[in-house]
Amino acid sequence: MKLTNKTCLVTGGTRGIGAATAIAFAKEGADVAIVGAGPTGLGAAWRLHERGFSNVTIYERSDRAGGLAASFVDAAGFTWDIGGHVQFSHYARFDAVMDRAVGDA
Repeated sequence: MKLTNKTCLVTGGTRGIGAATAIAFAKEGADVAIVGAGPTGLGAAWRLHERGFSNVTIYERSDRAGGLAASFVDAAGFTWDIGGHVQFSHYARFDAVMDRAVGDA
């Protein structure tokens, strides 16, 4: 089945069956849009990039990386932690991306 010139929308495509589906569609030439990346989105994006896929886009509802596992500073200067921090959640791909991005900082 060739999917060239087709766009496939995959929900939950950053792990498990959703990730396998996204990879299968990408291999067949489709442009793949993954919705609902959550905390595994960065790791999934990196892994897909490592495997040579450039026809995949990952969308997250939040305007910050990490979905519900992030920290941010609001306009008043307060730091907010929302959810658990992914670095401690055994997401090896995310950890690898963070190690490459920040090192020992």
